[in-house]
Amino acid sequence: MLPFKNFLFEFDKLDTTIKEIFYDFFSHENPFLMVAETHWRPNVDIYDTPKGIILKLELAGVKQEDISIYFENNKLQIKGHRSDYSIPEKISCQQIEINYGDFERTISLEYYSGLIDKENIKATCKDGMLYVLLPLLEKDGEAARIKIKVNKDK
Repeated sequence: MLPFKNFLFEFDKLDTTIKEIFYDFFSHENPFLMVAETHWRPNVDIYDTPKGIILKLELAGVKQEDISIYFENNKLQIKGHRSDYSIPEKISCQQIEINYGDFERTISLEYYSGLIDKENIKATCKDGMLYVLLPLLEKDGEAARIKIKVNKDK
């Protein structure tokens, strides 16, 4: 990726994050109670590879059936829920650092507008990580192998 394009991509990510913060704060009935809510955002790594974009989300303890993934308008949205079934009700906790409850993460992929092969997006879970592969369509100017159909009528 060219340095200038990379700068624009990083700037777009920063802009999206700032908009999400303001939206979350000002759309809430009482913004000062937001901390007490159970929504959380999983950590994500994004890799740009020759095969496509790979997203790796840290979702330890989240069941696969509790995860939903949507791709629309160049945005990948991942929603889900993590429950803690291991703590009996009548125990007092000394410290809680693990996030539980609903989570949502939306990743803007405007930089790749029109380049993602929506029909072949794949997601897999392994060792507490969710991997999402967003394959890229073939770019103009690159050679594409064309399969030859054999006509047996002649």
